[in-house]
Amino acid sequence: MTAHQDLALRKRAARAEAALRRKEAHAADAGAGAGMLSSVLAGY
Repeated sequence: MTAHQDLALRKRAARAEAALRRKEAHAADAGAGAGMLSSVLAGY
């Protein structure tokens, strides 16, 4: 395996892990961001 192939595999793995973390974060949020937005906009 060349260094370029190794780097490509590492990048792919890092991107997959990041996507999983984002998915979990969005699932954990479950609308909490919308609640914050409505409380901010309530003053306008």
